[in-house]
Amino acid sequence: AFSVQGFKASVAGFTGISGDLGFAVSGSELVAVGRNFTAGYLDPTYGGIRVTNASFGLVANASGTAFELGGGSLQLAVAGLTNVTSGSTFAQFSTSGITLAAGRQVTAGGLGYSFATGISPASNVFAVTGFHATVQDFVSLAGNVGFSVTSGGIVAVADEVTATLSAGSYASLSTSGRLGLRVVNDQVALELTGTSLSANVANLANASADHVFVQYTSPTARVAQNDTLRVGPASYTFTRAISPGTVAFDVRGLSVTLFGVVTASGDIGFAYRPTERLIAGYATDFSAAFHVGDQIEASVSHATFDIRLGSQLLFALQGEARLRMFGLIDETVAVRVQPDYTRLTLDDNSQINAAVLACSAALPDLFFGRNGTGLTLEDASVGFAVATDLDSNRFWVAAKAQAS
Repeated sequence: AFSVQGFKASVAGFTGISGDLGFAVSGSELVAVGRNFTAGYLDPTYGGIRVTNASFGLVANASGTAFELGGGSLQLAVAGLTNVTSGSTFAQFSTSGITLAAGRQVTAGGLGYSFATGISPASNVFAVTGFHATVQDFVSLAGNVGFSVTSGGIVAVADEVTATLSAGSYASLSTSGRLGLRVVNDQVALELTGTSLSANVANLANASADHVFVQYTSPTARVAQNDTLRVGPASYTFTRAISPGTVAFDVRGLSVTLFGVVTASGDIGFAYRPTERLIAGYATDFSAAFHVGDQIEASVSHATFDIRLGSQLLFALQGEARLRMFGLIDETVAVRVQPDYTRLTLDDNSQINAAVLACSAALPDLFFGRNGTGLTLEDASVGFAVATDLDSNRFWVAAKAQAS
């Protein structure tokens, strides 16, 4: 056995490795153990991926060559990705004919290494636990990610990564799902698909979604439908094409409760506006409804929905409203609804911080009654309002109709 300081090598083009290394021949095998190792590359122009201060084990025999690298610190330089941190790092490479069992111990030059997991033939994996990164002024990513370095660049695949769209400490939207990332020189393409949504937004609760699509491409990056990324046995397929310069946080089947009293639902797209420090969303064919038992209903359908999530929850909902009360009123009118933040004085002279949602409409004829029996008011107007206490779960309902 012997040891080498300042060893440098490249294994099958996967990664350059360097550090302190001990060699030994054991039977028909050549084994190597390293410490203070660096693996990967960082190009001064296009960046790259590298791990420093890692431990290393290698076995070469008649069946092929296998190595594993564990520990160390991740360095990832990719255009558009910032604030990159990670927990532990892990890399494996093997030729097509070799297999190593988990826990295999090797010693050389006074150094020892234990292979953490089994190595299958033709492995080519670079995995990172506790990975965190920020994508431009868009989302942050967090999770365990598998990387692979190919002649075309860097690809990453993960099964459970969280993407968070934040407006500072004021508001955030998060989804978890499968991630696909491809980096070729300065071209970056990323997609995360999830089936859940969580929200940390004042006066917005019970957030859920059928599907969430997070997409990002740099100005010159393009993704074709059915493009597939592979990292070892894992893969990710882009189910639809993505154009250059795409920045999207799209939610299908969104359902939320606003101010504890109004349920809103539909498909919507969100984006972060850094200069305003808020998350903006816009949707068409949206719906919202307020119910008190089965006696009072105020619902809006086929609406446009413009929402802002920041230090306050602001929105404008415009569409067709149905006002139904105690079986006496059942009218459909065009309305615009938005919250008005104010202080209200109650009957006992106490004051509350409130949000008032109100709508009103002019009606040529307003009929009060049932089964054709009742009263018709000509040139009428009707108004409806819901006031909710921002500091408790109390709310109040008011309605008014008048005619000339």
